[in-house]
Amino acid sequence: MKITKTKFSCVRDSLTIRGMQYIPEGLDLTPIIMCHGFCSSQREFIYHAEKFAKYGYAVFTFDFCGGGAKSSSDRSTKDMSVLTEQEDLKAVIRYVQQPPMINAKKDVQERLWFYPKTKCADYEVKGHDYRGVPCKIHIVNQGSGAKWKPKIRTDSKALEFLNTTDCITVTESRKVGPIIRIYCKMPKESKKDEKYEAF
Repeated sequence: MKITKTKFSCVRDSLTIRGMQYIPEGLDLTPIIMCHGFCSSQREFIYHAEKFAKYGYAVFTFDFCGGGAKSSSDRSTKDMSVLTEQEDLKAVIRYVQQPPMINAKKDVQERLWFYPKTKCADYEVKGHDYRGVPCKIHIVNQGSGAKWKPKIRTDSKALEFLNTTDCITVTESRKVGPIIRIYCKMPKESKKDEKYEAF
């Protein structure tokens, strides 16, 4: 089956969203829109996009605005949020709905497939370490469902073990919102090296 692979672009709030479309021969094609994960790009879907297109699907991949360092769309990662991602996806859906991509007489939204992506919380804490030295701690907590794996980076010499240690996340539910506790394994020289301590 012949697959036509071309670049496409669409606009959202004067920002350009860029992507690739994989269109097989035929009419009345079912579309698949693939959304990349945090700090990634549409490149992760090249193999899957070509594979689905060979099965007769019209496949669309794109970069979220500010979605990652290798994003081909406008903006930087500092300008990206879950809300801007939603607006980006809506713009791509509108593009896909235009003929001759698919049969415009059919309900597109009910036929769209979305590639599952993980959730992510990204935050930075400024303060002092236990030695009283000013420091920053950057946390990226990524996962799905009950499985979350935080990654921590800090400029503190006293806490530099956090840059390489394994951490786990425990979420507790409450009426006003969840409590997220991150536990990190203490360094070997610590007497508590067999335990995970709350961070």
